[in-house]
Amino acid sequence: MSEQQPLGKVLRLLDLTVFAGLSALILYTVSKHEPWADEAQSWLIARDLPWTRMVFSELRYEGHPPLWYSILWPLNHLFHLPYVYLGYVGAAFAITGLAVLIFLAPFPRILRYLIGSSFFFVYQYAVVARSYLLVPLLGFLAAYFYRQGQRRILAFGLTLALLIQVSTHSAFLAVCMACFTAWQIASGWKNFSPDEQRRTITAAAIVALSIVIFLVVVFPPHDTVGVAEAQSLPLQIHLLKTMSCLFGAFSNSIYVSAGFLLIACLWFLLNRGLLLMLPSVLGMAAVYGFLRGGQHHVGLVLVAFIVCVWMLWPDAEIFSTFSNDRRGVHLAFMVAFAMLIGWQVTWSYVAIRNDWAGNYSGARDAAMFLKSVNAEQQGCSAFFFYPVGVQPYFDHNIFENYGGPNASAFFHHSLGFARKVTVLTPAKLGSRYVLLAVNDRSEQSRLRQTAFMEQFGYRLAFYSEGSEFFENTLGEPQVYFVFERVNP
Repeated sequence: MSEQQPLGKVLRLLDLTVFAGLSALILYTVSKHEPWADEAQSWLIARDLPWTRMVFSELRYEGHPPLWYSILWPLNHLFHLPYVYLGYVGAAFAITGLAVLIFLAPFPRILRYLIGSSFFFVYQYAVVARSYLLVPLLGFLAAYFYRQGQRRILAFGLTLALLIQVSTHSAFLAVCMACFTAWQIASGWKNFSPDEQRRTITAAAIVALSIVIFLVVVFPPHDTVGVAEAQSLPLQIHLLKTMSCLFGAFSNSIYVSAGFLLIACLWFLLNRGLLLMLPSVLGMAAVYGFLRGGQHHVGLVLVAFIVCVWMLWPDAEIFSTFSNDRRGVHLAFMVAFAMLIGWQVTWSYVAIRNDWAGNYSGARDAAMFLKSVNAEQQGCSAFFFYPVGVQPYFDHNIFENYGGPNASAFFHHSLGFARKVTVLTPAKLGSRYVLLAVNDRSEQSRLRQTAFMEQFGYRLAFYSEGSEFFENTLGEPQVYFVFERVNP
């Protein structure tokens, strides 16, 4: 016993060291990160609207449930937190999720450390302040409470209810987890004590209420831009997006991902969890393919996968009952998973290095230029979605065609508003300054935009660019042009 105690202290110190190192890395990267338009959009919605209008009117156009926005709302309205601290707010939740992973997960330490150091957990859902960074924290907590059994069923239900309120993707995961748990509980229900039955029913009611709130808040109006875009795509495109998300969450190679998923299916089958993993992972990918699929959503499939593994990971007592063949499958799965996640750690290095060295978005530089020329006082219009990334650097809406200083500053995702600010015609030009923000950084795009504006009497006054840093590549560019009328 005396020999084990010093070893335990060393291992706990190692856990603390890894956690502290990853936390410091996240916080330092946040200090170098330029928020992009989607980060700004959430902030502006929370800043510019009353809570009830935000939740019951605007969020249905966003396609998001209210948890992240409800976190940002009091930070704006009660504490008047400056926009520069948004990244640190997100990082606090991400770091808490890392703590749950490193100190509470049932995996071997090397696997915990690799997962915590991998791209989606140390960068994409840690540095980029969007609602999705709540998914690892709540998903990990739900898996932890699940393993505690009936004595933590209320905590499990409450965590699932919160997970439902993060995003459409996480809502699907939470419902799958709830259904799997209900299926397991049903077989032993008669053996539960009255107190256990009451707590289980209460937990189920909490989850059901959260689902109702989700549907009330998120159900989209017919004039939502996202609905129109999704309906315009043919079935084969939806299926291709689903498959690309499914495989892209694990590696850049379809063959590596497919091979790993075959091993994973065998592992889940032997651990009686195939009915948990397949709906969760495939469902997440289908949400990406058919409803809401941007590059930054891909990692949610991996989060769902890890949550399912966490729920079913055998403890030492159960592992001791395994046959040699089953132990071999477990070892093969663990090694394959560690290698796959280890490769994703290299993505972290590339993305973090890029964020330290370059701009994630050109929005902040464009905002500083507009401030320097007092553009909001002299007249400024903007076109397309990305200009929303400039708005949080001002305390009001600065764009005339967004409705002027008395209007909300965010981008309203209705078809009417989108047509007004995304269709650029000569008749809409007239402000002294015009901001165009596009996702093409090529020289041809720069020349094309400049030539178009020059024929209407504008010259290029400022240019800034950035790019999402996704996995080990540059992602979607975010390029900002500011044009000034030659004869104001």
